[in-house]
Amino acid sequence: MLKIERDNSNFYVSFRQLRRFNTVISRTIEKQLLQLLETPATTLVFDLGGIQFIDSTGFDCLLKLEKKARENQCAFLLDNISPEVNELFHLMNLHGHFRLKGIDSPVKEKA
Repeated sequence: MLKIERDNSNFYVSFRQLRRFNTVISRTIEKQLLQLLETPATTLVFDLGGIQFIDSTGFDCLLKLEKKARENQCAFLLDNISPEVNELFHLMNLHGHFRLKGIDSPVKEKA
């Protein structure tokens, strides 16, 4: 389900052949990734490449991960957000809440 790579205190997480981040998988992902954010100064890059849909439990999972990262002085970054998922961020009013890998600002506003 998830591919997790580690480089010192940096974790790179990506999905394996999944297109939907939904109720079916979000609980499992949440448990796995919250553990990675227990150590302060950790960076977790969550690659959403290939994901075309996120439901409310998927967004809830992302929000919990972001909160845990803030609490433990960690960095939680999203990467490879598809246009479809970016649109969902806007519909959920979360377009300014998360940070993108390689960009110092939150997820950019839709053009």
